[in-house]
Amino acid sequence: MRLVASLYLSFMMVFAAATGAAAQTWSEYRSTEGRYRIEMPGTPEVSTEKVEVNGRELPLMEALVEVAGTVYLVTYIDYPSEEISSLTALKMLENARDGAARRSKLMSDRFLMVGGYPAREYVAERDQGMVFVTRSVMAGARLHQMIVVSVTPGGGADNPLTRRFIDSFAIVAAPPQ
Repeated sequence: MRLVASLYLSFMMVFAAATGAAAQTWSEYRSTEGRYRIEMPGTPEVSTEKVEVNGRELPLMEALVEVAGTVYLVTYIDYPSEEISSLTALKMLENARDGAARRSKLMSDRFLMVGGYPAREYVAERDQGMVFVTRSVMAGARLHQMIVVSVTPGGGADNPLTRRFIDSFAIVAAPPQ
């Protein structure tokens, strides 16, 4: 009987670890300032970081949830019109991908439209099996990015939780031009 109880307990611990975000309460997160909504597996930590773009510091808004070794992150940044006036949305998306995937192995890359805006989704792998699944959407001068970072097996683009997060993103108001 002890052996059965021990095996059951071991199974439950493995099952609990494996279900991670699935066991979390998913809810819609809305950013009024960011003009978007997305489903997240918990309440996000919201912050603003400064990033350098062509010698200028720009605010990057972030909302992040970490569950069972997987990070769910949505960001946006508004580029000044003079930074993007000579670039197409497709070139901006390509530049964002190239910058994010530097020092990584690009596993897949595809162009798509999200809510009528040009988008790009790609998967990159880094050392120690770290997988980044990113969807970038260029809406006017605003770049939105949905990123899932996982080191757990099966944490790639086909994972149902990754798909739920990334596919739930929607722009809810027209972005600034």
